[in-house]
Amino acid sequence: MVVDHADRTGFETAVTTDNPGPYFQVRALNAKGEVIGASHVVTRSG
Repeated sequence: MVVDHADRTGFETAVTTDNPGPYFQVRALNAKGEVIGASHVVTRSG
């Protein structure tokens, strides 16, 4: 489920969300919208 989008702001782009989770994964997309990389699945830190 997509909960948010963030435009690239440099080498490392911060992404925040109010979604309670409990699990999250970030995926990088190319100009065509294809997944070119993904983070590990993580839980929201407190």
